[in-house]
Amino acid sequence: MVPCSSFKTQVVLSDYFYQKDIKYRMLISKLSVIEVTIFSEILHHSLKIPLSLLAMDLDMEQEELRHHLTALTHLDLFKIEKDSLTVDKEMRKYYELHMEKFQTDFRPTLEFLQNLLSLIPLDVLLKWYTIPRTSNNIFASIVQECFRTPKVYRHYLQELKLEDPVAEAIVKDLYSSCDYLLLSKEMISKYSLSCEEFERILLLLEYHFVCCVSYKIVDGEWQQVISPFAEWRKYLQTEKKLRPKVLPSSQISAVGQNEFSYIEELTTYLLTLQKKEETTNLPINYLNCPKKLESKLFQLQFIEKKSTGVFLTPKGLLWAKKKPWERAVSLAVDADNYLPEFKNSALWTLKTIHAVEKSLRSLKPFDWIDLKEFISSLTISIGESKSTTLQKQGKRWVYLLPKYSDLEVELISKLIMERCYELGITAIGHYQGAPCFCLTSLGSQFIY
Repeated sequence: MVPCSSFKTQVVLSDYFYQKDIKYRMLISKLSVIEVTIFSEILHHSLKIPLSLLAMDLDMEQEELRHHLTALTHLDLFKIEKDSLTVDKEMRKYYELHMEKFQTDFRPTLEFLQNLLSLIPLDVLLKWYTIPRTSNNIFASIVQECFRTPKVYRHYLQELKLEDPVAEAIVKDLYSSCDYLLLSKEMISKYSLSCEEFERILLLLEYHFVCCVSYKIVDGEWQQVISPFAEWRKYLQTEKKLRPKVLPSSQISAVGQNEFSYIEELTTYLLTLQKKEETTNLPINYLNCPKKLESKLFQLQFIEKKSTGVFLTPKGLLWAKKKPWERAVSLAVDADNYLPEFKNSALWTLKTIHAVEKSLRSLKPFDWIDLKEFISSLTISIGESKSTTLQKQGKRWVYLLPKYSDLEVELISKLIMERCYELGITAIGHYQGAPCFCLTSLGSQFIY
């Protein structure tokens, strides 16, 4: 199992030109639709732009253009000199990055984060983030230590302590929102913040890798929105979409009466054999197949066949004397308690068994779940199918979900519907003809 990262952040805004950054971010957030168009066009030109050329490209009268340009001079991108604009090279670099947020197809990706961090002096980045001394690529190390798997990044977010309670509240609002997207103006109003206070909070959240700013057209105007970084938001949306629905318990055809149904049936069958009584009339529920119980008893070496008949072994007799929950625990650790179809398979490992059992932690006890839906929602590592990891595809990063083979799906199914049922971890049944299951009270304690 890959351990969670110990990646830490110590972001101190006063380590860099944050007040200047806040000033320009605030000005950007107030740009109108036409101002964004003009500003973006300036960035696409050279450092010296004739006003006539700019007006022609914007399909605008020069007088109207001058009016808008005068209103934009306080952003310090350019100076108006008679009939031309002179663009500041360093400010253009700054605005080229931030004006990307107004593009209709903009997504605040990790690639964007990398560009954002490039504006911060190297010595400051090394103060803010715990980068391994052997690293020769700061951003690659950040991705590896902070974002490499959903588990690692989720752990980082859970362990992150923001000193500002309002920042903490905004993060909670963001991750509680239906689509992981918030309008900035709603947060400003809700927490009675000034624009400057809000931008300072956003800076902290961005450089703590919690969320990012972008813009979208709302009611004909550009509105600032905040969201998680695109890769994480996409993963959360996929996770939410794949989350199995809870089935109506009243429509479930359940197998067994309680979480120890299988243990009780196996014990009853075992003791009946000991007494040399007839087993054909026993009320067997488990898969309506008494022979499976007898095969299991032989497999567990609880019984043995001799020339004079079938007899209990000392192991079987000792097991039968235990309390029901003790019998379940005993079966859980018994090396003889394997799935016969997978006995010699490379897939049959303790790691696989524990991974499937731990995946049940996401379920509430007694919530019935469709088996197929549950398997589709899994992100664990089974056999050749690796757990969800962040991988680069072209220029973009993406959290790739595992794709299980038919054999891996069969193993997961049998672990849940057979092994976990036998141990009392799950109850099993059918809903509209399809296999389903729920976590039992014993199961909720067993897997924690």
